[in-house]
Amino acid sequence: MSPRHATLTRLAWALAAFGVLGCDSRLDTLGVIRDGVAPEVSISLTSGDTLEIPLGITFTASASDNLGLKVMSVGLSGVFAATVDTVFVEAVTAYVVPVQLALPDGQATGKVVITATARDGSGNAAVATDEIVLVP
Repeated sequence: MSPRHATLTRLAWALAAFGVLGCDSRLDTLGVIRDGVAPEVSISLTSGDTLEIPLGITFTASASDNLGLKVMSVGLSGVFAATVDTVFVEAVTAYVVPVQLALPDGQATGKVVITATARDGSGNAAVATDEIVLVP
């Protein structure tokens, strides 16, 4: 094989390898594989799904990620609204938010939707929702 032919053969293999790798959407421009795994999020109703207003709202929201969480947010909507946001400034792969809220006198009865959202440093996100009912 001539030196020119060997160079063309190496070039063809390099281009073929680049073409295969270049089709991988997980690769960035430097050839580094991006994190494509979304966090896992869950809500645990520690006092059940029907809560008496004088006892308040109690539940736990949990999130985990293979590399690290960036933001976790817990929101309540419906007859009672509230938001709890947590922004992480260091590597945290798992986090639990125990929520215990006292309700004001005269709180309306009805449905409250709980939404927990977690986002990792790569922008992958996951959402969990659950519902509770406030009764007198």
